Amino acid sequence: MRNVRGAAEKTKGVILLVEDDAQHAELLVQAIAQRRPYRVFHASDGPTTLKFTEYFRPNLFILDYRLPAMNGIELYERLRLRRDLQHIPVLMISAALPSKEIRERGIVGLRKPFNLQDLFRKIDSLLSE
Repeated sequence: MRNVRGAAEKTKGVILLVEDDAQHAELLVQAIAQRRPYRVFHASDGPTTLKFTEYFRPNLFILDYRLPAMNGIELYERLRLRRDLQHIPVLMISAALPSKEIRERGIVGLRKPFNLQDLFRKIDSLLSE
Protein backbone atom coordinates (compact mmCIF):
# COMPACT_ATOMS: atom_id res chain seq x y z
CA MET A 1 0.00 0.00 0.00
CA ARG A 2 2.92 2.38 0.55
CA ASN A 3 3.61 2.59 -3.22
CA VAL A 4 -0.04 3.31 -3.96
CA ARG A 5 -0.11 6.11 -1.42
CA GLY A 6 3.02 7.79 -2.80
CA ALA A 7 1.81 7.56 -6.39
CA ALA A 8 -1.63 8.91 -5.51
CA GLU A 9 -0.21 11.86 -3.61
CA LYS A 10 1.78 12.97 -6.70
CA THR A 11 -1.23 12.78 -9.02
CA LYS A 12 -4.08 15.28 -9.07
CA GLY A 13 -6.61 13.19 -10.97
CA VAL A 14 -6.92 9.78 -9.32
CA ILE A 15 -9.69 7.33 -10.18
CA LEU A 16 -10.42 4.17 -8.23
CA LEU A 17 -12.11 1.63 -10.51
CA VAL A 18 -13.92 -1.13 -8.63
CA GLU A 19 -14.61 -3.96 -11.06
CA ASP A 20 -14.51 -7.71 -10.37
CA ASP A 21 -14.05 -8.76 -14.01
CA ALA A 22 -10.27 -8.56 -14.47
CA GLN A 23 -10.39 -8.33 -18.28
CA HIS A 24 -12.99 -5.58 -18.24
CA ALA A 25 -11.04 -3.71 -15.57
CA GLU A 26 -7.78 -3.93 -17.55
CA LEU A 27 -9.51 -2.63 -20.68
CA LEU A 28 -10.97 0.33 -18.76
CA VAL A 29 -7.72 1.14 -16.95
CA GLN A 30 -5.78 1.15 -20.23
CA ALA A 31 -8.41 3.14 -22.13
CA ILE A 32 -8.64 5.83 -19.46
CA ALA A 33 -4.86 6.02 -18.99
CA GLN A 34 -4.26 6.34 -22.75
CA ARG A 35 -6.89 8.99 -23.42
CA ARG A 36 -7.19 10.98 -20.22
CA PRO A 37 -4.71 12.61 -17.80
CA TYR A 38 -5.91 10.59 -14.81
CA ARG A 39 -4.16 7.92 -12.81
CA VAL A 40 -6.35 4.83 -12.45
CA PHE A 41 -6.12 2.24 -9.68
CA HIS A 42 -8.14 -0.96 -9.65
CA ALA A 43 -9.81 -2.87 -6.83
CA SER A 44 -11.83 -6.03 -7.42
CA ASP A 45 -14.26 -5.85 -4.51
CA GLY A 46 -15.68 -3.76 -1.67
CA PRO A 47 -13.35 -4.86 1.13
CA THR A 48 -10.27 -4.10 -1.01
CA THR A 49 -11.72 -0.70 -1.88
CA LEU A 50 -12.29 0.14 1.76
CA LYS A 51 -8.69 -0.88 2.53
CA PHE A 52 -7.33 1.27 -0.33
CA THR A 53 -9.18 4.30 0.95
CA GLU A 54 -7.35 4.03 4.26
CA TYR A 55 -4.21 5.04 2.32
CA PHE A 56 -5.47 7.50 -0.26
CA ARG A 57 -8.52 9.40 -1.42
CA PRO A 58 -9.32 9.26 -5.12
CA ASN A 59 -10.99 12.10 -6.98
CA LEU A 60 -13.58 9.72 -8.48
CA PHE A 61 -14.97 6.26 -7.76
CA ILE A 62 -16.13 4.12 -10.67
CA LEU A 63 -18.11 1.28 -9.11
CA ASP A 64 -19.50 -1.80 -10.78
CA TYR A 65 -22.89 -2.64 -9.31
CA ARG A 66 -22.45 -6.42 -9.25
CA LEU A 67 -19.49 -7.04 -6.98
CA PRO A 68 -18.60 -9.94 -4.71
CA ALA A 69 -19.00 -9.52 -0.93
CA MET A 70 -21.15 -6.37 -1.30
CA ASN A 71 -22.83 -4.77 -4.28
CA GLY A 72 -22.02 -1.29 -5.57
CA ILE A 73 -24.83 0.39 -3.60
CA GLU A 74 -23.68 -1.24 -0.36
CA LEU A 75 -20.11 -0.17 -1.09
CA TYR A 76 -21.29 3.36 -1.86
CA GLU A 77 -23.10 3.49 1.49
CA ARG A 78 -19.98 2.29 3.33
CA LEU A 79 -17.82 4.90 1.57
CA ARG A 80 -20.27 7.67 2.43
CA LEU A 81 -20.04 6.82 6.13
CA ARG A 82 -16.51 8.25 6.05
CA ARG A 83 -16.45 12.01 6.26
CA ASP A 84 -13.29 12.30 4.13
CA LEU A 85 -14.97 10.41 1.26
CA GLN A 86 -18.44 11.98 1.28
CA HIS A 87 -17.65 14.62 -1.35
CA ILE A 88 -16.06 12.25 -3.89
CA PRO A 89 -18.25 11.72 -6.97
CA VAL A 90 -19.34 8.23 -7.97
CA LEU A 91 -20.02 6.74 -11.38
CA MET A 92 -21.77 3.37 -11.25
CA ILE A 93 -21.55 1.01 -14.21
CA SER A 94 -23.58 -2.13 -14.74
CA ALA A 95 -25.70 -4.04 -17.22
CA ALA A 96 -28.42 -3.99 -14.55
CA LEU A 97 -28.29 -0.54 -12.97
CA PRO A 98 -30.60 -0.13 -9.97
CA SER A 99 -32.10 3.08 -11.39
CA LYS A 100 -34.20 4.07 -8.38
CA GLU A 101 -31.37 3.54 -5.90
CA ILE A 102 -28.77 5.48 -7.87
CA ARG A 103 -31.19 8.31 -8.56
CA GLU A 104 -32.08 8.61 -4.85
CA ARG A 105 -28.38 8.83 -3.95
CA GLY A 106 -27.35 11.19 -6.74
CA ILE A 107 -25.06 8.61 -8.33
CA VAL A 108 -24.31 9.00 -12.04
CA GLY A 109 -24.99 5.76 -13.88
CA LEU A 110 -23.76 4.19 -17.09
CA ARG A 111 -25.32 1.01 -18.45
CA LYS A 112 -23.07 -1.75 -19.85
CA PRO A 113 -22.25 -2.17 -22.64
CA PHE A 114 -21.30 1.45 -23.16
CA ASN A 115 -19.40 3.56 -25.63
CA LEU A 116 -15.98 4.68 -24.33
CA GLN A 117 -16.73 8.25 -25.40
CA ASP A 118 -19.78 8.25 -23.10
CA LEU A 119 -17.56 6.99 -20.28
CA PHE A 120 -14.97 9.72 -20.92
CA ARG A 121 -17.66 12.43 -21.01
CA LYS A 122 -19.06 11.30 -17.67
CA ILE A 123 -15.59 11.06 -16.09
CA ASP A 124 -14.62 14.52 -17.35
CA SER A 125 -17.89 15.99 -16.16
CA LEU A 126 -17.64 14.48 -12.68
CA LEU A 127 -14.01 15.50 -12.24
CA SER A 128 -14.63 19.06 -13.40
CA GLU A 129 -17.36 19.71 -10.80
